[in-house]
Amino acid sequence: MDASSSTVSAPHPASAHAEIGRSTLFRYDGTKEDVAMTAEGELWDAYTAHFQAHAAPGPALDALRTSLAAAIMSMPDGWDQRFLRTRRLAAGTPVLHVHSIVSSMKVQQRLVEVLEARLDIDSREDVRLRLLGEFALSAWRCGDRNWVAGRGPDGYDKSRGGGSKTLARRVEEAFAAIPASLALDLPASPAPQ
Repeated sequence: MDASSSTVSAPHPASAHAEIGRSTLFRYDGTKEDVAMTAEGELWDAYTAHFQAHAAPGPALDALRTSLAAAIMSMPDGWDQRFLRTRRLAAGTPVLHVHSIVSSMKVQQRLVEVLEARLDIDSREDVRLRLLGEFALSAWRCGDRNWVAGRGPDGYDKSRGGGSKTLARRVEEAFAAIPASLALDLPASPAPQ
């Protein structure tokens, strides 16, 4: 895979290791980018499923938070290491970085559609639903970045990552920071001279 190119080319190693043909591999994953970003796709599918299954009443943002944490914790053993490699691959490969951004936008829309169905509200007419999707994915991105970088409330973890439990904790911390973020006041700025 050439990090400077805008496409992913060459036979995918997954097909060679599994001893299956490329056409069989891509029948299940539509593009080479989907194959490279499989760990991320697994999380988005689990997140949507957990959120659709969330039946308890209460604030929608809390349901989005608990559903994402549950999705992270439901991932199989070794997923966190595959996901960490995926994040690093996307960081160094522009086409995969864009693919990751588009995937997060798609899951955000899926979450909004679930909210629309559950609340019987059209998100085109009520911006709150779209904002909830934005807040959920913003919290995800902040938590994920902190996890990948090894940042946490107690400083840096030199080992980075730290497993699914740590990732879920970083995401929970980001969700918890939303209200305080919205309440931040700016001090008066000096008058221009």
